[in-house]
Amino acid sequence: MTDEQGKGPAEESRGRELGDSEAAAELRKALSDVMERGIREGLARGRAKGPATERFDLIAHLLRQREWSERTFGPALRTRGVLNHIRKELAEIERSPFDLSEWVDVVLLAFDGAWRAGHEPEDIARALAAQQARNEARTWPDWRDKPEDESIEHDRTAERHVDMVPALWREVERRAVVDPHLAALVSMRNALGAEHALLAAILTLSELVARMTEADLYRLRNEPARRVAP
Repeated sequence: MTDEQGKGPAEESRGRELGDSEAAAELRKALSDVMERGIREGLARGRAKGPATERFDLIAHLLRQREWSERTFGPALRTRGVLNHIRKELAEIERSPFDLSEWVDVVLLAFDGAWRAGHEPEDIARALAAQQARNEARTWPDWRDKPEDESIEHDRTAERHVDMVPALWREVERRAVVDPHLAALVSMRNALGAEHALLAAILTLSELVARMTEADLYRLRNEPARRVAP
């Protein structure tokens, strides 16, 4: 019996190129999701730089709030105390949902908890803008299909696809050592500014998918995860 005759269906399928298979479609969907989310986040960051941000200096406010809060309530972490206070304010909102001051109390308490957890005002401001950009980049269900008293969660399907991207990029770096075309694409991606590097990374990963077999995909899905992304 030859080696070819001794192969089972699973081994034979893993030797095939991905081509137009379902696995290839899944990878292309992941790349498309990454590119779309990156473009949306870039647009959102651009909108955040408008004149409205000049009317209120969030950094200055956080510095002022931290100085007053530390002087008044001490420097301790106080996480449980802050959370208990937030719960009380949420109960106040339930009783008076149109009272703006109750909503603002929750915002101030959240800021207080953040700086007490060790985050600088600049970090809090950046995280606030980044989270808004992420929310705008996500896919959400039609709000008309949801009752008003239920939370609306974003679609996490795309995020499951995107989880493959770090493993794909590691494979690019491994193959670029012996593949001049991939090496050139990686160099182009590294040379570009942030706003264009994402598109170059997507192009590079697309080239990788065109070279992969089902065995490659099986290996990447089962190798230990590392927090590396293009």
